[in-house]
Formats: sequence, C-alpha cells, structure tokens
Amino acid sequence: MAATLFISFTALRLYEEAIPRVFSSGGTSFDNVGLAFGVLAFSMLLAAIPLAALLRSPERGPAAKAQMWELVNDQLGLLAALVGAAPPAGCSGGSARGSWTSVGRAAEGGRAVAGRQCR
Repeated sequence: MAATLFISFTALRLYEEAIPRVFSSGGTSFDNVGLAFGVLAFSMLLAAIPLAALLRSPERGPAAKAQMWELVNDQLGLLAALVGAAPPAGCSGGSARGSWTSVGRAAEGGRAVAGRQCR
C-alpha cells in the first residue's frame, strides 16, 4: 500500500512539473544529447538480451510470453524516448547531430505541436 501511494504521489508531482514545460513556448536546451543517446542505446541493448533469449526458446509458457511482450513494449518505449531526445533539425545537437538529423526532423513535427523550440 505504501509503495503504491509513493509511486502515485511521485508521478503526480512529475506530471505537475512536466505538463507546463511541454506546452510552454520557452526555449529548450540540448546540451547533453550525445549522453542521452548513449544511455538510451545502452538501455536498449541491455533490454534486448533477455528478449533475444526468449525469442530463441521454442517452448514458451504464459509467463514467458507475457515477459516477452513486456520486453517488446520496453523496446518500443526506449525507441520513442530516443526519437523524443533528438533535437529539431535547426538546433545544435553536439556530436550526435550529424547522424541523427533525420530523427530530429521526424521529431520536429511533434515538438512544433507541443510548442517546443530550441534556443
């Protein structure tokens, strides 16, 4: 019970801080884009290890199937975070900018809807 209340309270506070930032017209700084890409890519690699093991096993019970689909869901969430971390095409993104320009352009449309601009 206490853990559920703690998680709910923490999530509420995070939403209170995040929602105004998403819809604000202020600039967004992209100082550590390379670090963000590295952490996300490392997380995807770590999550892919048990997923590959589950996909290779011929017999899967209900628990293994549920775990497999949860790992697929995790990979999709990390991919969405990777796209969301990409700076818009006109912003300086540090060393990661050159190879992630198309990702930045794809994410630019979503940022324009939310009102996010780079400075």
